[in-house]
Amino acid sequence: MQNRDPINQLFAASGGVLSTAQLNNAGYSHYAIKKLLEDGTIERIRHGWYRHLTLANNEWEEVNTLVKDGVFCLHSSAQLHELSTFVSGAYQVAIDWKRRIRLPAYPPVKLYYWKDEQYTLGISQKIVDGAKLSVYDMEKTVCDFLKARNKLGLEAVKEVTQHYFDHPEQDINKLMRYARKLGIYSVARQYFELMV
Repeated sequence: MQNRDPINQLFAASGGVLSTAQLNNAGYSHYAIKKLLEDGTIERIRHGWYRHLTLANNEWEEVNTLVKDGVFCLHSSAQLHELSTFVSGAYQVAIDWKRRIRLPAYPPVKLYYWKDEQYTLGISQKIVDGAKLSVYDMEKTVCDFLKARNKLGLEAVKEVTQHYFDHPEQDINKLMRYARKLGIYSVARQYFELMV
């Protein structure tokens, strides 16, 4: 029986997801990829992308790999920062408004096409189960909730802002700088004046 260690290590190093190009660069021909599909080692999740079936992988990392330059936002970001108890039915990821991405059916991902500072402001890295993820920092997450308050609902906004206000690492000055850049300074000021 063929030794599976190299393919297992290759997938493990990339969060359980690899593209055809990455497999080709690692020395796997189209024929070898077909054999891996046939013997149940990997599965195709969309054209040109494969998931290892037996590795215990992290869905957060898988989404981060599939959506290149994507940033976890809104409910996903709030969940990662423990600002909300709500768990969305799909991972919420912001990408640059000019990009177009084809997604697999699973894991479920909702894309947000954001421009300029709404997309670039407040991007940070967070380690989750050993995976390094791109996520908006807490202050940007709160600003995004305030900006989208009519779509997300006031209860969701209230929960996130309250958890943020109670968080020991909050930085209100940074939040207000972000709010000014995103055009929601007066809304943010009203919310935080009510909480003081």
